[in-house]
Amino acid sequence: MDFDDKIELEEQFILRLPPAEATKLREILQNKPEKIKKLLKISVNTDENKGYVCFAKTKLHGTLKKLPTIIETYKTNICHDKSTLFKTADICQMLDCGY
Repeated sequence: MDFDDKIELEEQFILRLPPAEATKLREILQNKPEKIKKLLKISVNTDENKGYVCFAKTKLHGTLKKLPTIIETYKTNICHDKSTLFKTADICQMLDCGY
């Protein structure tokens, strides 16, 4: 499978970026989330446990690592009581990126 092959991950994963890029990404997500589709591209090759992230004009190479334990993620139903939690996924991998 090449990096150009489109895969759709059913599971969520953790994205670890260098501090400067993480700060920029967090600011964009908080202030202008509609721009994220233009600025962020993530490609993962699960066969080789590698991937890359293109963020703005920076290309970061990453390694897909297995986490030592499964992390469950949840969300609330905003329309109703905001206290009922729904499980959304099990996280068992992290894409650790650097320059």
